[in-house]
Amino acid sequence: MNEKKEKKDQFVIAYLPDFTHEDTVLSHAALIARMLDKGLILLCNQDPKYGTGENPESHLKELQQRLSCGIQVSYIALATDTRLLIEALPLKLNGVVAVAAADPKASRKSAYHPKEVLANFANSKIAYLTAQEPFGKERYSDAALCIDFHRESKEKLIWSSYFARFGKANLHVLYHDYKDDGLKQKWYNNMLFLNKFYANLGIGFLPHIIPKKSSSPDMDALPFIAEHHYDLLVAITTKEKDIIDSILGAQETRIIKNPQKIPVLFLNPRDDIYVLCD
Repeated sequence: MNEKKEKKDQFVIAYLPDFTHEDTVLSHAALIARMLDKGLILLCNQDPKYGTGENPESHLKELQQRLSCGIQVSYIALATDTRLLIEALPLKLNGVVAVAAADPKASRKSAYHPKEVLANFANSKIAYLTAQEPFGKERYSDAALCIDFHRESKEKLIWSSYFARFGKANLHVLYHDYKDDGLKQKWYNNMLFLNKFYANLGIGFLPHIIPKKSSSPDMDALPFIAEHHYDLLVAITTKEKDIIDSILGAQETRIIKNPQKIPVLFLNPRDDIYVLCD
């Protein structure tokens, strides 16, 4: 398979339970498809769990025509179980990243409720970007990620690098100034790994110390990101939830509905990393 065909055989998935938040989903999905030079699939899944609307075919065709400037756009209309469908995206549709809208004001029974979005993507094997509103820029100029003392911090590096390599974005690495020597050493080891990884790709990054106010560096990062007008946060979901997560909700349940309305690219921890062909 030649390089060009590999690119076009991989797709960004625009997840549309209906067309309520189509502008939010499509603004990000089309941008990512152009950035990565991938095809775009408009995936309208009218899961019976959320109720069904009118036949979406004609509107999907209109969206296809509107978006097809410079990118390959196709569409699929289904009415099946959302969670099983999302889990199958990398194998059935060659998906490399999905985009979904999250609406903190939506009904708990809605496909757009933040907790429902996270539940539907809980077993996703590809990255998924959640957004609360349409994106009004031509590209992501500034992307942020947090590096802490957990091993899972390293899993953010590959996807973060794509925004710099293919989108020419500035990468901002946020971290706490740890006082505990043990935690600081683990964080330092992660930073050594980050330095080596980015150096091998020939990309740089800007480090920033952020105040520690909670046990979640991603939550602590949101006010800083908003203050500096960065475009998105790359975050990882909780690998093993404990009793506190059960009571208060895992960090991602708070991050996804952040009042700053910052788009978040989530990665689910996994044994292997899904890497683009490029």
